[in-house]
Parts: sequence; C-alpha cells; structure tokens
Amino acid sequence: MTMQLKLSKRLEAIYDMVSQSNVVADIGSDHALLPIALVQSGKVTRAYASEVNTGPYDMSVKNIENISLKSKTAICKEYFYK
Repeated sequence: MTMQLKLSKRLEAIYDMVSQSNVVADIGSDHALLPIALVQSGKVTRAYASEVNTGPYDMSVKNIENISLKSKTAICKEYFYK
C-alpha cells in the first residue's frame, strides 16, 4: 500500500534540499515522514530515522510498517545522553 504524505512547509523545504543520494539519516525524525517521502519519491534508496521519544518513535514504526518500506527505511531509538 502506498501512503501519500502531506509534508509541512518546513519538511518540504528540507525535502527540496536533498539531492539524489543512496542513503540519508534524519536525526530527531519525529514521525519519519521525511525519510518516508524521500524513499517513496526515489530521491534516496535507503533512509534511517532516529528518535528518542517513545510516542514519535512508535508513530515512526507504524508509519514505516503501513507503507511496507521496512526494507528501505529503518527506525532506531537511541539515547545519546542521560
């Protein structure tokens, strides 16, 4: 299933700055919307999303699973500081 995303103006501006690439990482990804949009459009072949907060992390996982991009999009939950 292909989920059509509506990016905010801020995320659209960032999306437009990304050139064709193999891999992109979005640190503090929130709901993984930017990595998903980049992979879906073919601008990148693989994307990593990172989130420390449980709610946005869970939503990222759900979004990635809903669009069947698990093989091209990875989400990780990391704490870089205490």
